[in-house]
Amino acid sequence: ATELAFRYRDAAKPAVLSLKSRNSQVSVEVLTLVEVKEQATKHTWTLAFDVAYAATDRFVLAVPKTISAEVRFVDPQVKEINKDHKPATAVVLPDAANYALWEVVLRSERQGALVLTASLERPVAIEAGKTGNVELLHVHVPGAFQETGQVAVVKADSLEIRKSEPET
Repeated sequence: ATELAFRYRDAAKPAVLSLKSRNSQVSVEVLTLVEVKEQATKHTWTLAFDVAYAATDRFVLAVPKTISAEVRFVDPQVKEINKDHKPATAVVLPDAANYALWEVVLRSERQGALVLTASLERPVAIEAGKTGNVELLHVHVPGAFQETGQVAVVKADSLEIRKSEPET
């Protein structure tokens, strides 16, 4: 809480303060974990929110269109997800056309720290001795005051990370 104090001499003059409530300021760190095995890949996104100034009960997420039907939220804090969200203002992302916008609605308004988790598991077949590609997929929070992120890749011992170039 911010306080206002002042000194005066003689008689204090009447004053009127004008106050305005602040909107939510959402910062988020998107932690992406990609687990790669011979037969499957699993992406896990941990969204660590910090909501300042005013509580909110909804967030807009940008999920790659190619996987938007398969991504799962299993979180008791989530009330509903509108997977066909149309924002009032245009979303700013470098490749916005490749993302579907979701509105995640929570069971109650939250302020402070909040963590939500989403995941995607897909089969993949990497033949012995052959090279296969795994796409690193990102989830964003457009409209956040600040978004930062980290990506970690965990692979099976039988796999080796190589440059993404076609074999000859």
